[in-house]
Amino acid sequence: AELEEDELKNTETNGTEDASSNDNNIE
Repeated sequence: AELEEDELKNTETNGTEDASSNDNNIE
């Protein structure tokens, strides 16, 4: 269960980073 939670956190973090990168590209 702990590993699954870590994976979810990593996915959320990566998603946020991707969104930020996309925003920067749009700007």
